[in-house]
Amino acid sequence: MVQTVYSRGVWRPWVKLGSDLGLWRADGALEVMEAQGRVLFHWEDHFERLVKSCGGYKDLDMAQLPPEAEVRKQVENLLKRESSSAIVHLLVTPGTSSDLKNSDGFPEMVIDVRGLENSGDGSPLKLIIKDIRRYFPELKLTAGYGYARRFQAEAVAEGYDSFLYWGERTGILEGPFENFFVVTKTGCLYTPANNVLKGVTRRIFLELAKKSDIFTEVCEVPWAVHQGYLDRCSEAFLSSTTKGGIPAKEWGDVSQIRQIDGYDHFEVGADTRSAKLKRLFLEYRENYFKERGA
Repeated sequence: MVQTVYSRGVWRPWVKLGSDLGLWRADGALEVMEAQGRVLFHWEDHFERLVKSCGGYKDLDMAQLPPEAEVRKQVENLLKRESSSAIVHLLVTPGTSSDLKNSDGFPEMVIDVRGLENSGDGSPLKLIIKDIRRYFPELKLTAGYGYARRFQAEAVAEGYDSFLYWGERTGILEGPFENFFVVTKTGCLYTPANNVLKGVTRRIFLELAKKSDIFTEVCEVPWAVHQGYLDRCSEAFLSSTTKGGIPAKEWGDVSQIRQIDGYDHFEVGADTRSAKLKRLFLEYRENYFKERGA
């Protein structure tokens, strides 16, 4: 793991900032992306979303931070010191605070690069829905992940692997760190269109699915996916930066879902439509890095 932090006009090695609002108030925005060598997977998309997330906070002024080209150069320099496959975290906080409540007016950026490891063994997931939602779901803010960890711990204590955000009007939305998809028994691929963080991997999955002949229809749906709709579905799965990009031993960890609450009739395995889509993604990902010299 290697890190660097930008603070008040200077890049320096990471040190623990005892008065930083990111530490004391979980106040900040972040992005996570994969890299091989010095090639970053869809850097532009991730950085654009980081800027958007910072724009939702009055104290996260990107104009006071280095331009994109300089940030990218710092990331690439850190990648020289890590393994060939890595995960890059970008964190922007309001910076230090004299009273641990209000920013002193100097936002900070932390870059963390560490080796990429498999986040799971590829086993299908058993999930529970929880009647909660993330505030400002279109922004990737740090505070929401703190709450997610709490709800995830509750789910594990109840015998599940994790949970799905759900609302009476919105239906099932997403996982704590992932986007949610279902495949209907008629072969349609659906994912919620609203009230979710629209992940980069999610977009690639949708684009690849539309170009393939795997599904009869591919659509971001404005209507809610409620529990009662699940009996029309043959498969369900999750996608994210880390789960999307790490091949498991056989067909790849697409984070297939075996059960949601009491509904346990989802198909899983290498011959499913979701597994075929994951193989398309892995091929796309491999070509992306190869074409850019990774």
